[in-house]
Amino acid sequence: MPASTGCSRLRRASLVLLGVTLASTRSLIAQVAEEVSVPIVKVYASVRSDSGRPLGGLKLGDFTVLEDGRPQEVVYFSQESLPLKIGIVIDCSLSMEGSMEDARRAAIQLLRKLAPEDQALVIGFSDKVDTATELTTDRAALERTVSSMYAHGGTAVYDALHMAILALRGQQGKSAIVLLSDGKDEAYLGGRPGSKRTYEDVSNEIAHTQISLFPVCFWRGNASMEFDVERKHLLKDIFESMAKVSGGRCTYTQAGSGLVHGFMAVLEELRTQYNLYYTPRNSNMDGKWREITVVLNRPVRDILHRQGYFASR
Repeated sequence: MPASTGCSRLRRASLVLLGVTLASTRSLIAQVAEEVSVPIVKVYASVRSDSGRPLGGLKLGDFTVLEDGRPQEVVYFSQESLPLKIGIVIDCSLSMEGSMEDARRAAIQLLRKLAPEDQALVIGFSDKVDTATELTTDRAALERTVSSMYAHGGTAVYDALHMAILALRGQQGKSAIVLLSDGKDEAYLGGRPGSKRTYEDVSNEIAHTQISLFPVCFWRGNASMEFDVERKHLLKDIFESMAKVSGGRCTYTQAGSGLVHGFMAVLEELRTQYNLYYTPRNSNMDGKWREITVVLNRPVRDILHRQGYFASR
């Protein structure tokens, strides 16, 4: 197809995309991607005002999307609440013994606040992944799984995240992992990692997906100074870096009602994100990392989105 024809079709499709329903948008996005032989890049942006609350009411003209520093043409924009695919990953290690009831309550509250079309899965882990469900809309089954969780053993957090990523990778719609943990990846007897996978493994996996990671952490002591078991990375840096590259946010809270508030804050953020889709001007799918930057034309406290993607088929 000649370049001029492809560009013309893309411009026509872009105009239509901005005014159609979400259902027809999905179909047209797929058509545009096929015609120009490049993927649609989906960017979900969370914007917070100076007060720290999600900022609504922004328009397409308020945003500029850059890929490797080059402005991109947004072909679809909205703040519609898209169907969610959520993985709820809960630390059930022995150190959670005094907080398991709060953890179960927070997870169940999140499940009950999901929309009917949303799907979820639940994973509980200690030294290994002890409990895992399939992605489903069956809230009662998910709640029964959460209610059966109890504190024991060590902390295989990276193996649990790996399983959640495998389950959500490639799913249609907006996918996110909500991780609840109170400590580092460590075997029950201490002194060695609890997972077969590493922080680097999981960071790389999540960077290759469109899954957002939202850790809800309530570490005891000074988390900003606590290292992982191999003393390579600060715990704070581990979870914040994985969240940042995926477009998620790391939340620090206390047990009790703080866990429920942390989970509800994640859901509010997912519901109020802006959806920006674009077709890359660089159509060379060479497998390299492409950096994404979203800029607003007004001052805000912060804007979060995935930091990039690997341009591979």
